[in-house]
Amino acid sequence: MQTHSTLKRRTGSFIVAGTKKPSLVARKQSIPDRVRSGRSSIVPYRSGESFKARHFRRLAANLQHEAKLRQWCQQNGLALRITNEGHHWQVTEGRFVAEWWPSSAKLVINKRWREGIHCHDYKQAIETIQKAYRAQQPNGTE
Repeated sequence: MQTHSTLKRRTGSFIVAGTKKPSLVARKQSIPDRVRSGRSSIVPYRSGESFKARHFRRLAANLQHEAKLRQWCQQNGLALRITNEGHHWQVTEGRFVAEWWPSSAKLVINKRWREGIHCHDYKQAIETIQKAYRAQQPNGTE
């Protein structure tokens, strides 16, 4: 039998006020990226910067370059959709889906959440998306 502390570690549950029973509300856990795209020249790392400031800086810098990514998508027959006030970018074509969250630098290709790629800026995202898209084509090219 699981104790409350074991259950809490696993599910993020908590004791509901006025009862002794735990709530089974699951806490969202992040899935770490498997690959990193390297250092960014557009949004360089700043030692001592809070993660909130770093995430805001990444988002703002990449939003300034939205037109470049949109142009690249058009040239390659891909569609770009940006939602959630710029926090979620989707590059699609047919069954190919690349989702990127510039503030957290997470890029996921074709819903493979456990194979995330850490891309700090739009240049790294384009390079990674292009490789994945070409690899998915029947002859390995566009």
